[in-house]
Amino acid sequence: MPSVAQSNLVIGTVAKEEVDPNTAETLSVSADGLNTYIGDGDPQPPTPIEYIFDGNTGRSAGNLAPQRRTNPNGAFRQGQFQCQARGLGSTYSAVLTPPREVFRMLKAAGYDLTYSATPTPQWTATPTPFSTIPTHLTLGVYAQGDLYMQRGVQSNFSYAAEGLGVPTWTFDWQGIFTSVANAVMPVITLLASDVLPPVASGVTVNINGASGLVLRSVSFNRNRQIAAARVAQNVAGGHAGLVASSFSPEWEIEIERPLRSALNPESLQASATSIPFSVQYGATQFNRWQHSTAQGQIINVQPGNDGGIATVRFTVRGHASTPSTNDAESLLIN
Repeated sequence: MPSVAQSNLVIGTVAKEEVDPNTAETLSVSADGLNTYIGDGDPQPPTPIEYIFDGNTGRSAGNLAPQRRTNPNGAFRQGQFQCQARGLGSTYSAVLTPPREVFRMLKAAGYDLTYSATPTPQWTATPTPFSTIPTHLTLGVYAQGDLYMQRGVQSNFSYAAEGLGVPTWTFDWQGIFTSVANAVMPVITLLASDVLPPVASGVTVNINGASGLVLRSVSFNRNRQIAAARVAQNVAGGHAGLVASSFSPEWEIEIERPLRSALNPESLQASATSIPFSVQYGATQFNRWQHSTAQGQIINVQPGNDGGIATVRFTVRGHASTPSTNDAESLLIN
């Protein structure tokens, strides 16, 4: 009889901030669980293990056939974590944070999160200054009867809110591959799993103070660049981690075409005018989030339609107010 098939029906994620970047932390299913979003279908299969050096030794001089390969080196993995951004559902404090899939993954995406008790208890995510080392995670992924372990994980951040459903947050991550082994899917403790995440209805949006707008969709991409692996011959495995570099926060917005006296995207693009932009999902305290830039510029405009309805889609890119100010974007969780 054939052996029992491994299940691809369930997955689980655990992650923890590393005290020493690229040095693995011990993960706990009761303290480090992330609430993973998989949609209506089956989970995606695990991504492959990749190598900086794949083991190729070239061809034989006498017959031009491939030579026997040697051991590959510099193992790493890339993957995608998705979640639905829910709040804690109760008051925040300096130790009571948003759910871990929000709090820890935003850190891995190059944000610093700061608590403030005023004007209400809240957490604010702002870009990690380049003068400090960004947060790295140890990440464990349960999938297909295995546990894949990574360290030194960093990520990009994006989200999409199409239609009236729940916005989906996406973190495309990279990290040093550590190990894979058979593992029974454990019971993972999650924070605020009974809190319903905000939907894309009753959304509050500000585009240069224009009123009467009909918002159809919003998507965001931080466009965070994560450089090639640090090749290190004197490190076991040869992979010394990843270095994140530039980012470019961009929102793509679609609205019904307004009167140009209310909002004229083409004119704002042509004049390179800096405008305030913000979008907030959720109205209930401790279960809402607002993403904004105080100085955004429209960088492209695409007229469109939905049947007989005129629409317009444009991209707002946030920029820093000065070369030394760290204020290209801000994400408020309150």
